[in-house]
Amino acid sequence: MAKLVFFLIFYFFTWDIYSQSQNKIFDYVVTGNYEAIQQSFTQQLDICILSYEDLVNKNEATAKLKEFFSKNKPLQYTIKHKGNSRANQSAYIVADLLTQSGLFRMFVYLSEKNGVTFVNEFRIEKG
Repeated sequence: MAKLVFFLIFYFFTWDIYSQSQNKIFDYVVTGNYEAIQQSFTQQLDICILSYEDLVNKNEATAKLKEFFSKNKPLQYTIKHKGNSRANQSAYIVADLLTQSGLFRMFVYLSEKNGVTFVNEFRIEKG
């Protein structure tokens, strides 16, 4: 019984930490912390911003985000949906992003490796 209680406490504690690190991506977007966003990217990731879509390296992805957000200053986000794989090794988050120029929908696909969360895919669509 003690092993089960320990396992459940450990599971929910690590789940909470993983969930918090997922949300930080959106915090970085709203605050314009591109260095932190770039550090969370995998070396190559899928990026889709409006009509632009490509597999790019993390530097190109960061440049595309800076370009988009220079024209669409983020104000706030609202998480609409999130989910995890059964093994909690990957997750996705869908959020509405309010900017000075309108509403957009953001989709982020994340994976975890050795306790670190990485962004594998980043999408922004007109909301």
